[in-house]
Amino acid sequence: MPRKIILNMDPGIDDAIALLMAANSTDLDILGVVSTAGNVDVDRATRNTLRILELAGRAEVPVYRGSSAPLIKDLVTSEEIHGRDGLGDSGLGDPSTRERGVYGPKFIVNALDTESNVTIVSTGPLTNIAVAFLYSPESFASLDQLVIMGGMYGLTGYSIGNVTPYSEYNIYVDPEAFMVLYRSGIDIKAVGLDVTQDPRTYLDRDLYNEIKNLNTHVARIVSMITRRVISERGFFELHDPITLSYIIDSGVLKFRSLYISVSLENGYSRGYIHVFKSRPPKRSEIGRVDAAYHIDAEKFIDILMDHISRR
Repeated sequence: MPRKIILNMDPGIDDAIALLMAANSTDLDILGVVSTAGNVDVDRATRNTLRILELAGRAEVPVYRGSSAPLIKDLVTSEEIHGRDGLGDSGLGDPSTRERGVYGPKFIVNALDTESNVTIVSTGPLTNIAVAFLYSPESFASLDQLVIMGGMYGLTGYSIGNVTPYSEYNIYVDPEAFMVLYRSGIDIKAVGLDVTQDPRTYLDRDLYNEIKNLNTHVARIVSMITRRVISERGFFELHDPITLSYIIDSGVLKFRSLYISVSLENGYSRGYIHVFKSRPPKRSEIGRVDAAYHIDAEKFIDILMDHISRR
């Protein structure tokens, strides 16, 4: 049986690649995609989600507009990386489909109330999931797992922040949402910069050319949305495709259980994750996640190439 998933994302180039992989997988049953403000505002994130699904031939997958701002903080977007349209200024046309008329967090609650063994995969800020949990924590009893792209935990030499020296972007955008969830008792698998900034996993010029030469429909979309950033930077980190690859094959990543707290302060420390070396005293701001500390880079690249070469 395909694994039932809900995607929470803010496309964003790497979110879009992860969505293409999921749309092209026979092992996943996408119950819905919830857009959130992050890399771009929620309007563009919603439009980009619809665009990518339509281009992938999966326009039947329902899309739900989610939160337009973090729980408390002001939104910080990332157009300098992802382009004004969020998809590398690739010029993809507008979608002909529209999102469903249910608020994203309400859809999450409804899905968890009616389905069993659901996995939520979040490659954007965690606002929608925190709102859903705060509205109906009892619904999360049917959640199998929450897998997030978020944070850095000091587990490898690649733990260097990508928005401040100390913070990963998704957690920086809404640290309060992260705190709600890691304190909730939910089983969280956190895929952080510790593994996603391993250079062996980068989309570099060589891998870009391999993808371009695949000449499949999905590979052409990937090459279109990454063309500008590869031209300007020479590489692109595949944070979200790595996270999605774990859902396809759990052997890609290894995890370590950690007690953590997150900084809610403004400034450079916002989103900083403190990892406790031993079991800490029981305090309200401390919780637990399983954080990725090792990636099989070769296996990840194989999964990526397989899932964008299928059509």
